[in-house]
Amino acid sequence: MGYHHLLDTLALRIPKILLPKDTIDMRKWAVVACDQYTSQPAYWKRVAEFVGDAPSSLHLIFPEAFLGRDNRKRIERICTAMQEYQDTGVFREPESCFMLIQRTLKSGVVRNGLIVALDLEHYDYSKNSASLIRPTEATIPERITPRIAIRKGASLELPHIMVLIDDPQKTVIEPLFAAKHDEKNMRYDSPLMLDAGSIAGFAIREPEHIAGIAQAIAKLADKGNFTRRYGLSRGAQVILYAVGDGNHSLATAKALWEEMKKKLSEEEQNEHPARFALVELVNLHDDGLAFEPIHRIACGMETQSLLSAMQRYFQNKGAAFSCEYPKRTESLSKAARRKSEGAHHIPFFTSTAHGMLSIERQLHSLAAGSLQECLDELVRHNPALTVDYIHGEKELSSLVQQHRATGFILPQLRKGSLFESVIRHGILPKKTFSMGEAEDKRFYIEARRIRK
Repeated sequence: MGYHHLLDTLALRIPKILLPKDTIDMRKWAVVACDQYTSQPAYWKRVAEFVGDAPSSLHLIFPEAFLGRDNRKRIERICTAMQEYQDTGVFREPESCFMLIQRTLKSGVVRNGLIVALDLEHYDYSKNSASLIRPTEATIPERITPRIAIRKGASLELPHIMVLIDDPQKTVIEPLFAAKHDEKNMRYDSPLMLDAGSIAGFAIREPEHIAGIAQAIAKLADKGNFTRRYGLSRGAQVILYAVGDGNHSLATAKALWEEMKKKLSEEEQNEHPARFALVELVNLHDDGLAFEPIHRIACGMETQSLLSAMQRYFQNKGAAFSCEYPKRTESLSKAARRKSEGAHHIPFFTSTAHGMLSIERQLHSLAAGSLQECLDELVRHNPALTVDYIHGEKELSSLVQQHRATGFILPQLRKGSLFESVIRHGILPKKTFSMGEAEDKRFYIEARRIRK
């Protein structure tokens, strides 16, 4: 088993995975990531009605649509359910393996992934991170606080974290599907609830496959290969894993581990389960991986007052800002793409009107950065103003109509530029991109014990 040392150098660990027994209805067990549909509690009510009292990951997570409503009691129920599921035989015996994931989206497109455990000692979520595992977006401290409250008392973790590797030659995950797997390796194959597609999982235990994974990732991590790939100096710090989804969940695991390890000996630290986090690795170049923009909705402030405040903000920063109301002969997104490159062009709309903002690029290289910094400042000085982050223009339009709010449409980030952008410019502004629409996100299936 010579690959174990190599896995350690790559911040990888073979996890002991818990899966629900074959008798559990997987359609009711698997639930979408808790940070989706945060402005649509009706979605989560539909999930609850569909699940009922059946064993489900719904009872083991805290949908963020309900944060702030009786948090303590809900967290207590989650921790109790985790223990009950372990005590009453909901789970199979833990299995030491990687888990190969084949997710068929609602569109029919297939996205591949690999469930592994990552070593939190190699992760730093600070703004100037140079760690092997690196955040791609800014971490919002207030979003970590409630997650810490949940994880502190939890005996299990269920991941919605998706971590990207930059593997254009498709050497790590894709060869596993090319190999023929016996039926004995399949652990589940099921449709997902509410018409979200389907998912299949295969246990990867064979030494030759695990060794192949380790060797392929080691080539990606090789400093010579890394610096040549991005045209960097030999002194550059390697980034092997970039957190795509679940940045705050991984940051929560890291924060708690830093607190826990102070009370442990070095030997205890080396093997403690809380040192590691269960994640799904996804190749940035996977044909089924799409980057989608995350739009903004601003509530609690009349649109004209909001736009006037934005204009004052950018003028005070010395940046040009303008607003126009073009005839809507084409989609606002298309109109923005046709505009000049000298400024950010951000479409906006209300329940009765639409327009286009133009912001000089000097403040930030990304439209999301310019808009977000402005909105953050306005929220600080206007207690009635709230901002939420919405996946999909259709969902944004519906919410704008419901709440008589202002919606801002942001452009798509080119996924092939992600690693280079993080390497050269550091982490991106919060909520810059999403890996697919809300229904395409990771569904909770696998679990892992994080307490001894």
